[in-house]
Amino acid sequence: MLQVNLLDKQEFHTLAAEIFAILADNMSQIAPTENSREEDYRIWCRAMAEGLQAEQRKLALLYDNTRLAGYFQYSVFGTVFRMEEIQIIPTCQGAATQAFRLLLGFALSALEPGVKTVEAYANKSNEKSQGILRHMGLQIIGENKTGSGYRFQGEMQSLLSWYHTRIRRADKADLARLTDIYNQAICSKKATADVIPFTPEQREQWFLEHCRQERTPVYVYVDNAVVVGYCYLSPYRPGRQALESAAEISYYIDYAYHGMGIGSELIQHTIEQAKGLGYRSLIAILLSCNEASAALLKKYGFALWGTLPDIVFMEGQVYSHLYYGRHI
Repeated sequence: MLQVNLLDKQEFHTLAAEIFAILADNMSQIAPTENSREEDYRIWCRAMAEGLQAEQRKLALLYDNTRLAGYFQYSVFGTVFRMEEIQIIPTCQGAATQAFRLLLGFALSALEPGVKTVEAYANKSNEKSQGILRHMGLQIIGENKTGSGYRFQGEMQSLLSWYHTRIRRADKADLARLTDIYNQAICSKKATADVIPFTPEQREQWFLEHCRQERTPVYVYVDNAVVVGYCYLSPYRPGRQALESAAEISYYIDYAYHGMGIGSELIQHTIEQAKGLGYRSLIAILLSCNEASAALLKKYGFALWGTLPDIVFMEGQVYSHLYYGRHI
C-alpha cells in the first residue's frame, strides 16, 4: 500500500542515501553526469541540507509499505508554488499506482489559500516530464541557469483543474478514440460478441443516443490528454417502465493500459454516478471466456446472477453469456 509522509527535517541525513539512490537511478537514464556516484551524492547532499533549512521548502516521502519509493520536493514562496523535483522508483510509476498523484495531492492539500502561480523545472532530455507539465497547463518561460533544463510556469487554477479532472463525460471529439478502443475489444475475441470492427461513422448513432439522455452517460478516462478507456450506462430492456431503475454497465480499456487500475476507477466512478441518476441495480453482460472482467466486477460487489449457456459462437468456439449484477 502506498502512503505519503512529510519528512522530519531532523531525519534528513538518516534517509539521505535512500533518497539519493532513487534520484541517481532515475537520472542515470535521463541526464547522467560526468561525476562518480559518490561525488554526485556529496554535492547533492550538501545542496539538499542547505535547501531544507528554508522553512518554505518541504520534502514529501512516498512509501510502498515500509520501502521508500519516491519523494516530492516543493516549496511555497508567497503566492508561488514551486514543484522542484518528483522522483519515483520505476515499479511505482504510471497509472497503475497513481504514485505521482498521491505525492502531488499531498502537497496541494497543505497549501494555504492565496497561492496563484505554479513553477516547475524539467530537464531538456526528459520529454515525458515536459509533456506532463504542459498537460497541467504550464508553459516554458525560459531555461535554468546552466541551460540544461526548462523553467515552466502556469496558474494554480490550471493545475487544480488537471488534478481533479481524470474522468469526465465524453464529447463528440472522443468518438474516434472510443471506436479505436472498442475495435481492440472486438479483435480480442473475448470482450464482446461483435466480430467486425467499426468506423467512427458507424458508431455515431450509438454515441448520440447515449449523449442525448442524461441517464445514459459515457465516461472517459484521460491520461496525458489521451482517452485510454471508457465506461457507459445503457437502459436495461428499454421501454419497460418497471425496469427503469436497472441499467447495463459496459467498459472498455485500451489494451496498452490494461492492468493499470483504469477499469477500477471507471467502474467506481460510474457506480457512484448511477446512484445519483436514480438507478438501483447494475447489470454487466460478459462472455464466459472473459475471466479478467468477471474478477474485476466481483471486486466491486457484482455477483453472477444468471447464465445463458452456449449461445455465443465465435472463431470456432462456443461461449456462454454471463449476467453479473449488484444492487446499489
